[in-house]
Amino acid sequence: MCGIPDVVQMWDDSPEHSVTVELRYLTAANEEVAKQKITPYLVSRGWRYKYHLGRFAMERDICRACLIAHKELEDEFKRKRTNEMKSSMQSDSYYLALCGD
Repeated sequence: MCGIPDVVQMWDDSPEHSVTVELRYLTAANEEVAKQKITPYLVSRGWRYKYHLGRFAMERDICRACLIAHKELEDEFKRKRTNEMKSSMQSDSYYLALCGD
């Protein structure tokens, strides 16, 4: 995402990398469908296909600071979407239309 190089720092006598791998599993019937789920937008965000532990997945290299920030944004989006879905019966909510992938 931000393109910083992987730097190893020692914390309590164990190495800590600044870049880690983010892995997400895909729900797909076969490998071809799983590869199609990785859209050009996701490729531009660094995602690539991976078959992991017998399941279809996508992975990307991401720095820990970006991973934490991205997780906070996803949690906030999920909270707002849940609140809006509770308050209205519209299936295509404002936040989903605005921020959905």
